[in-house]
Amino acid sequence: MQKELKKDFSTLKTIDEHSKFLQQKINEKINQGPFRNSIDKTRSFLFYTYELPEASEVKNIPDYAEKTATVIVPNSYLIRVAEHEYSVPYTYIKKPVDVFVTNDYVIFKFEGKEVARHLRNDSEGMTRDPQHMPPKHQAIMQNNEMYGKKDLLLATAKNLCPEVYNFCLKKLSISQSQGANEYNALRTCQGVINFYVKNSAKDIVAQCCTALLSRSPKMWNTPCLKELYINKSGNYIAQNKNAPAQIVRTNQEQAHLRTFTDDGNAGSALDNFLSTLTSKKN
Repeated sequence: MQKELKKDFSTLKTIDEHSKFLQQKINEKINQGPFRNSIDKTRSFLFYTYELPEASEVKNIPDYAEKTATVIVPNSYLIRVAEHEYSVPYTYIKKPVDVFVTNDYVIFKFEGKEVARHLRNDSEGMTRDPQHMPPKHQAIMQNNEMYGKKDLLLATAKNLCPEVYNFCLKKLSISQSQGANEYNALRTCQGVINFYVKNSAKDIVAQCCTALLSRSPKMWNTPCLKELYINKSGNYIAQNKNAPAQIVRTNQEQAHLRTFTDDGNAGSALDNFLSTLTSKKN
């Protein structure tokens, strides 16, 4: 083998070529060669038969739980453990919770009862469970998520009404065909969805979505939709028989100054005042 090595290394080769040659010789002469002059047993056979099974990965690591601290939950309902922040339910703000760290989890307990559990993360960052957030924060997060998820936004619009869905679908389609920023189109669709959800006259909003699509795509935005809604809702009120009665002003001939005597009350001070003005003119 020494002669083979000298012969190989005497020729000009790269390091990778020499490494491949050495690996080949190790496998032939050592791994596949007889072990201690044995005829039928090689190092490779003994390794795969006895050593490798014993060296397999341990599947179950014994768990442990180490209490690290007792912390008052801040207003952000985020508790820092090492370099990472974890959320607990907002209902425990300003209450003391115990922090336990295990092999895989960070656990928070209040009066001995587990209130939150997160996968352990030793890097910088934040892990926030949406269920731990107040309802208003959850709504904000869902809206923000919808800005960046086209499929989620269209699914939401489809569940509301066909007109809103059709508007969002065409708005996103034309934005893509023009190479415009999709994020802005998503925000427009989100504004239309929010306007529809919060408005009691949903049928008028739906009509406005359809009417807006007949105009220039430059007008396919929330302000134009609201302007169209104001015009349509104003016409609707004017035509509605249950609308409040309008004030009708009388002409000059019908107008008159009401006095106490019109109510049947005698001795009006206003009559005396008017009589005084008349006598002065005369």
